[in-house]
Amino acid sequence: GLTAGELMTDRFAVIAPVSLVWEADRIRVSTGQTDFPVVDPVSSALSGMLDAVTIQRAMTSGLSSASAAEVLRRDVPVASEGDPLKGLYTAMVTARTTALPVVREGRLVGMVTMEMLRRAAGG
Repeated sequence: GLTAGELMTDRFAVIAPVSLVWEADRIRVSTGQTDFPVVDPVSSALSGMLDAVTIQRAMTSGLSSASAAEVLRRDVPVASEGDPLKGLYTAMVTARTTALPVVREGRLVGMVTMEMLRRAAGG
């Protein structure tokens, strides 16, 4: 079966931990991307994920000038390139997320979204 490494995309925007929520919202609107890995530009370390729901919640509760680091989700699981798709689906549903970062040796190398999984499953 397909693995995360075969399905993942490496074409996506990342957000720095110091970026502000309103900046992330602007990128979300202009790109159509809904899930953003939050990555330190110096160390390349993955801090967590910022999704559309989290961005919208922050925007509507007066946190538009908060940093990504203050509002990001740290509880989103990560995938490895060899992980089978079924496991990715289960991880996403359990974590209530629509995307998983794919890491190799602790560094972000790609992302798999729920939409990609649906397409790969033929639905």
